[in-house]
Amino acid sequence: MVYARQTGGVRYREKKFRIRKKENRHVQNERVWMVTKSGNSKWACGFVYIAQQKRNDEFGQWNDSIYDVLGEEVLKLKNEGYKIYMAGDFNGWVGAGRGGVPGNDARMNRNGERLIGFLEAHGMKMLNGTACCTGLFSRHGHNSATLLDYVCVLDEDQKLVKRVVVDEH
Repeated sequence: MVYARQTGGVRYREKKFRIRKKENRHVQNERVWMVTKSGNSKWACGFVYIAQQKRNDEFGQWNDSIYDVLGEEVLKLKNEGYKIYMAGDFNGWVGAGRGGVPGNDARMNRNGERLIGFLEAHGMKMLNGTACCTGLFSRHGHNSATLLDYVCVLDEDQKLVKRVVVDEH
């Protein structure tokens, strides 16, 4: 689900991409891009779901194909002049080192490695652990769980994001 509020002349719409490879068509259901425009500023906001991490990496190929498609889309959006913001449930443990979250524990899983590799390949950083990003990101309890565990942005656009909050509801 994506919620957007239109205020002050900000226009938004869903941006659809044609997925070329037949074997990657499932990605259509695993992400959505919303694009916004205000004056000369253009943002592409991607909301993503990566399948859960199993010990045997059962969904590894599925998740790799999602990152392949996302990579193509990020490149297209950059070429069209969009600033890129991504958030979602990436189902990865990224640890505290090499691109992980400061203060995090050391655990890392294959989905976490995929996420870090994707971010590095596309010049992106996680906002988790930065001063502008607060809230409960991977919470479980009371028969619910957060659907947002990482927020990512292009390196050069990081200074433009002033505040990201995930509330407990």
